[in-house]
Amino acid sequence: MQPAFDSIQASLAPIAGAAPTPQPPSQIGLVGGTGKFSFSPDEIRAIAKEWRELADEYQLSIKRVEGWQMARPSGSEWVSEHYAAKTCFSGNRYLTSLEEKHKYCLQQAVKFTNSLNRYLGVEQITAEGLMKIDAPASKPGGI
Repeated sequence: MQPAFDSIQASLAPIAGAAPTPQPPSQIGLVGGTGKFSFSPDEIRAIAKEWRELADEYQLSIKRVEGWQMARPSGSEWVSEHYAAKTCFSGNRYLTSLEEKHKYCLQQAVKFTNSLNRYLGVEQITAEGLMKIDAPASKPGGI
C-alpha cells in the first residue's frame, strides 16, 4: 500500500507546488538473465492442447451465432427492419471475428505441435542411428 501512496504523492507533488520525490524504477516484469526460455516436451504438448481447446470453444461460439446474420424483422415497421439489419451486420462482424480467432488458435496449436515433432524427430533419428551402430549384424547361421 505504501508504494502506491508514494507514487500518488510523487505524481501530485508538482500540482501542490512541492518538489517531486524521486521514485526508484519499477522492477515489475524485469527478469534477470539472457531472455531465453525453454519448454519440456510435456509442456509443449500441454500448450498445444490448450490452443486446440480454445479453438474448440470458438467453434462452439461460431455455431451459436450462425443465425444472427440471417435475422428477419418481426414486423413490417421501420424499427423492426432497422434492428434486424443491425443484428445481421453485427452478427456478420462477430462471426468473422470468431472465425479469425478460431483460425489463429488452430495455427498456434499446429506451430507448437510441429515444433515438438521437429524436436522429437531429431531425437528419434539420433536414437535410431545409435541403435543401428550398436546392434550386431544378424547373419543366418551366425553364432
